Amino acid sequence: MGYVSQKEYLFLNTKALVIYTLPQIHKNSETPPGRQIGSGCGSILEPLGQYMDLFIKDFVPKTSCCIRDNMDMINQIEYHPVSPVSEFLCTLDVESLYTNIPQAEGLLVIEDIQNSRPRPHAYVWDKSEDYLFKSMVAWAMRSTLQDETFIASSVELCNITKRISFWFVVINTTDSSVVPESKVEMAIRKQRNRINSAFLLNDDSLEFVQIIPTLSGPLESSITVWLVVFGVIFSLALVAVFLLIVSTIRRHREKKKMARETEDSEGINKVTDGIENRVYSDLEDLKCGQVNGVYVPDDSENVTPM
Repeated sequence: MGYVSQKEYLFLNTKALVIYTLPQIHKNSETPPGRQIGSGCGSILEPLGQYMDLFIKDFVPKTSCCIRDNMDMINQIEYHPVSPVSEFLCTLDVESLYTNIPQAEGLLVIEDIQNSRPRPHAYVWDKSEDYLFKSMVAWAMRSTLQDETFIASSVELCNITKRISFWFVVINTTDSSVVPESKVEMAIRKQRNRINSAFLLNDDSLEFVQIIPTLSGPLESSITVWLVVFGVIFSLALVAVFLLIVSTIRRHREKKKMARETEDSEGINKVTDGIENRVYSDLEDLKCGQVNGVYVPDDSENVTPM
C-alpha cells in the first residue's frame, strides 16, 4: 500500500514473539502462580522499537519527564537532592500488569499515608512558628524594598499541610494588592541566609520552591590579615635565628674537639719514636734517666793482666 518501503518491510519481518511463564515461588511455594512474560528479543517488537526510535529520538529527550535508563535516573537524583521534609522517593507495585490506578487518586492516597505516619524527629510547626515565618518574610520585604508598610499580617499562608508545606502571598497594606512574585522572590533570595538562621535550618530543610538557593555572604574576620602574615613571618625568622645559633655552637665545639685530638696524637707519636731509636739527646737523657751503656768506661782496661 506504500506505507513502508520494501527495505523497511524486510527489516520489520522477523520471528514471532516468545511468551514464557515465570513462577512466583515467593507467593506460594506449593502452587506458585505464573507470570506471563513476552520476550521481544529478536521478535518484531525489537526492530519496531528501533524503527519508532528513529522518529521520536529527537524530541522525546527534550521533555521534562524523560528518563533514558537507570544511569540517567541516578544522575538526575544526584543533581537534585531530596529534601527529607517535603520530598520522598517511592516505588509502586500493583497486582495487575496494567496501570489502571488514576494518578490523581494515587497521589492523594500516598499523601494521606505519609501525613499519618509518625515522625519522631519532625519539626514542630505551631502558631509561634507561623508568626515567626510571617515576620521574617515581612522583614525581608521591608529590608529589600525599603518599604516600612509591610508587617507580619501582610503575609498570608495557605494550604498548610501536616508535613509543613504551604504557599504564601504578600499583600500591600496600602491598597490591599498582591505584591508581584518577582519582588517577593528578590527579597527571599537576598535575605535567605537570615531566614534560615531564624529557624535554625538550611537551604535543604527550608526550601522555597522555584527560588534558587543563594550562598550566604562571606564572614568578616575580626583579625586583620596583615597581622596574621606578620606573625607568621616573625615566627619563621625566630626559628631561623635559633637554628643558626645552635649550628654555630655545634661547629665551634667540633673544632675544639678536633684540635684536642690532634695535639694528643702528636705527643704520643713523639714519645714512641724516642723509645724505638734507643738513642737520646742530653736533654732526653735527663728527662728519661737512661744512660747508653756502650760508652761507659770500663775500669778493667787499665789493669795489666797477670
